[in-house]
Amino acid sequence: AIATAQAVYDTNPTEETVILAAVAELKAAVVALPKLELNTAITAVANYVENDYASDSWAAFAQALRAAQTVAAKTGAAQTEIDEALAALNTAIGNLALKGETVSKSALEAKIAEAEAIARENETFSYTETSFAALQSAITAAQTVCDNADATQLQVNSQITALGAAIAALRVETTELEDAIAEARDIDADDYEESSYAALQAAIAAAEALQDEAEAMTSERMAAQIASLASATDALAPKAALKYRLADGDYAIPGKTALFQFAAVGESMGNPAIDHSKSYITISDDGAQARVHLFFGPLTAHNLTGYLLTLDVVTKIYYDATSTNIVDHYDVETAQVHEDWGAAHDDFWKQEYGPYPKHLSIPVTLGQQDTTVHVFVPVMASISAASGDQLARLRIDWSGFDLTGSAETADTEELTAAIAGIPANTGDKYTPESYAALTASVAAGEYLIESNAALTVTAELVAARIAAIGVAKNALIALPVKVEVAPVAPTVTVDAENSGKATATVGTEAITEAIAAAKKDDSNDGAEIENAVIEKITLNAVPTGEGAGAVKEVAVSIPVEAVAAVKEENAAIVIDAGDVGSVTLARAEVAKIAAAQTEVSGEENTAVTITISADATGDLTEAQQNSIAIPEGKTPFAVTLKVGDDALTGIAVEVTMAYAKTGGANKQVVVWQVKANGDKIKCEVAYEDGKVTFTATI
Repeated sequence: AIATAQAVYDTNPTEETVILAAVAELKAAVVALPKLELNTAITAVANYVENDYASDSWAAFAQALRAAQTVAAKTGAAQTEIDEALAALNTAIGNLALKGETVSKSALEAKIAEAEAIARENETFSYTETSFAALQSAITAAQTVCDNADATQLQVNSQITALGAAIAALRVETTELEDAIAEARDIDADDYEESSYAALQAAIAAAEALQDEAEAMTSERMAAQIASLASATDALAPKAALKYRLADGDYAIPGKTALFQFAAVGESMGNPAIDHSKSYITISDDGAQARVHLFFGPLTAHNLTGYLLTLDVVTKIYYDATSTNIVDHYDVETAQVHEDWGAAHDDFWKQEYGPYPKHLSIPVTLGQQDTTVHVFVPVMASISAASGDQLARLRIDWSGFDLTGSAETADTEELTAAIAGIPANTGDKYTPESYAALTASVAAGEYLIESNAALTVTAELVAARIAAIGVAKNALIALPVKVEVAPVAPTVTVDAENSGKATATVGTEAITEAIAAAKKDDSNDGAEIENAVIEKITLNAVPTGEGAGAVKEVAVSIPVEAVAAVKEENAAIVIDAGDVGSVTLARAEVAKIAAAQTEVSGEENTAVTITISADATGDLTEAQQNSIAIPEGKTPFAVTLKVGDDALTGIAVEVTMAYAKTGGANKQVVVWQVKANGDKIKCEVAYEDGKVTFTATI
């Protein structure tokens, strides 16, 4: 219509009727444009004959054709109606079965048997109710097709795919794991030492990471995580487990105490209020508790006299979300006041304060230099709120303090060996959270070894530390390490008769050796890289030698073991055929091909053959030739897959090929996929540097 209108415009006719006719034709074409694909599909099947096809498939086709014709003739049909009619017609065309067609159901029968075996194993309800119900529905649908004497090969293959998808979609019932995680999360951190509690948190993190990977979940992996949580719980060390060897009583501090600013070097404003000469340590509760006793008097600042009101132990600090240097708030354990100043007040005292403390005590750890405290001095607050109410560090000089006792020390040799055997986090090998938990467990073990002379370290405590390190080590979450596989070169043979064809065969050994080489860590005596991830394996099938320049078609054969090896690595396959073009099979498609190598043919040693053709002119069906006009100077590109002698369909391929634009650099490149029956599908296209890339489903 555009060409006709342009011709009328160029001739500049004087008759108005000629101009009006061209305008009307152009308007009609614009109106018909949304239905172009639908009308093309209807036209393509106009010569189909009922007697050529099986009755049930023809009935469905005829119904879809009538519905499509109704929509095509409907004025003002919505685009959704048009799209639905086209999709239904294409589906019916695809399901047409020629009379006398030989249909193989052996692969479907095998798949049904596999699914039924899985269903029988679910008597213990190891799968979720929803995913298992979907599998049962898929089994029923597949059996119906299998029992149907008139079923087409396409219907059979579709059921094989559907059953495979239902099996892959099965999800393990995780209620037991969820309960174990919830139970572990209910454990109170305040009851246990930080190091052993950190190991439990690492085990929880590992369990939750598996829980988030539904596709990776198996009954075995879930059981392992539940066992890890149980081990971490058993390894928890109560805070009261460590007893000081010193007998209960009061001990003088040979050095001295001092109060420093929390985040600076200088002395805290509350330090002058402490009479450090009187400070002492009390051991109580059969060596389980240690407290420092502090005595206070008046202090003078800026010619003002006042008292310290508060000195409490800070048990936990919460930092601002935007910066780890800014304290948001904190938890404290209130000091125990043993004596106060009674009615002695300063000018800054308030009724709600109560009396100023004269003698108080707070818990400390023997040998620990700094204890974080919260200090409030009203006289300083009158000068500056920030200086009057602040965090500080109570420093104790332990030099000369005899922390040893007479009891026998515990055997920590095995604990030392466990610490020596932890892996280094070189190059951020593990997630920071999981490695931090291991570091905390190791630090607790080292503290136990270093304090063996000062603390009552029992064999049970040593065993608990070893167990905590083991749990944290097992709970390490390794970060994926991407490795590149060197291109594998199949044996490429160019047809001696110069037919423009070449064949390429790749051995399983060549692929497995390339994978092993990529995973090899040369810096670690050739050990395998832990958690190595391979994204793709490239087959360099570029024809070389005599006649290579004339090759327009390359057929690459890959044995079942090689495809299985690539699938095992969850990698893609890239076939590079040079000027002929390249084809990429994504990970999911490799998995489909691996399954098809046993399902379609039933032979375990069957190879898959991927044929890439840069000129498939001679292979076009009559329907394809009638469906689309091939531009002058261009040739149709084709990709086919076979397992043995059987065609393999439903596989998505990404194609990259050289393509020279005609008609200017700004001209859009359009790629149509044309099926054997003439149906057309417009492909998503990317064009860059003289190459066009598109995706199509065979």
